[in-house]
Amino acid sequence: MSSYGPVLYHRLLCRRCARVKRALRQVGVQVELRGVLLSRRHREELRQLAGTVRVPCLVISGTVVREVEEIEKYLRLRYGVGP
Repeated sequence: MSSYGPVLYHRLLCRRCARVKRALRQVGVQVELRGVLLSRRHREELRQLAGTVRVPCLVISGTVVREVEEIEKYLRLRYGVGP
């Protein structure tokens, strides 16, 4: 992974991914979006990081957080606000 900032692996038109994007906006976190549908490189990065290519997957401060509810919980704990 070339970036040190927060990264969200996602798919366009994915409702779960849209929910995570909303939660990130609510807490004011700007992320780099990496689409896995059209990018073999991003899919492989995600597989290496998370062991799967299932989205959404947030990588922030070296922590890999998968699944919508877990990402929302992480954002609440880290930033004290959120959904």
